[in-house]
Amino acid sequence: QNKAMEVTPENERLIRHQLRETYGMGAFAIANQQKIFCMLKNGNVVIDGMYSFEEYKILKEQFRDDFINVAIYAPPSLRYNRLESRCTQTGDVETLYRPLTKSEAQKRDYDEIENASKGGPIAIADWTILNIATLQHLEKEVKEFVCRI
Repeated sequence: QNKAMEVTPENERLIRHQLRETYGMGAFAIANQQKIFCMLKNGNVVIDGMYSFEEYKILKEQFRDDFINVAIYAPPSLRYNRLESRCTQTGDVETLYRPLTKSEAQKRDYDEIENASKGGPIAIADWTILNIATLQHLEKEVKEFVCRI
């Protein structure tokens, strides 16, 4: 039933909430633990988008000192401008580049902070990279971080 739903911020939020209601706030970390273990056999693993403090705690307990939590942060005003100016792409990547209005982005932020405890992993990050300049600058910052670990 859910697979036929249109891809919208509201439907994405609905699915995230349904999964967390059913499996708990650490649902995505629990669901992906086996995959992470398998991938670790071939080298380091990067996980994008930790959405709750419970996910953080599950991954930290499981991987201990091998788990490094990196926050990539941009101030809301800059993020909202970037989200509004994104171009919608055609084909399979349309949802990856879907623009959001400031109001939609702010609503998503509030929901993720209030209902998904997303602020916890950001607040307790081992390392924070500021994403306040160009994409090339962000890539440089990420590469510098990777070289340090």
